[in-house]
Amino acid sequence: MAKAGTYSRQKMAIPIEPFESERLCLRPMNEGDEPVLWEMLSSPEVLEYIPLEPATDRQATKTQILADFAAWERFKFFFAVIWKSPAEDQSKDMIAWVLMRPMEDGKSMELGYWLLPEVWGMGVATEAASAVVAHCPPLMDFPQQDITAHVLIGNHASRRVLEKVGLEYTGEGQIELENKTVDVWGLAWPQE
Repeated sequence: MAKAGTYSRQKMAIPIEPFESERLCLRPMNEGDEPVLWEMLSSPEVLEYIPLEPATDRQATKTQILADFAAWERFKFFFAVIWKSPAEDQSKDMIAWVLMRPMEDGKSMELGYWLLPEVWGMGVATEAASAVVAHCPPLMDFPQQDITAHVLIGNHASRRVLEKVGLEYTGEGQIELENKTVDVWGLAWPQE
């Protein structure tokens, strides 16, 4: 296993093979997920605890997302989450994404996610994040103990999800996110 402090966004990527949880299928995100990314990026609900203004220019946002896919650096750590067996009232499109990527300092692995509002409260975040936490460490060569997350202070629902997944609250702090300094709760996997 790699030692903490050696994780590189340039050298690592998520496993490319799709995998499943009880109700969900997770696969690397692709260009076909652009419409749902637009839906998320333009939603004030989704962005309530993300320091971004909702996107308003559909064509500019689409152009940027597709350019990011072409460059493959931004999205190489993102899993699209879809229903494994969608019912008639459920979409076959992406309903959420989960990421597992090295933190910029290379000392830990970051867990994060966004969901469409229509699946909030259905256990999707907990199930998808738990699946990624179980699936990625052996395939990406890092121990679960190196998983961390940050949640904007006040986002109690997201903090609860991360605690259900197995992370523990480590304290309050500040991070730079999207060129803004934001107040966050830190969470990390318990150290043995």
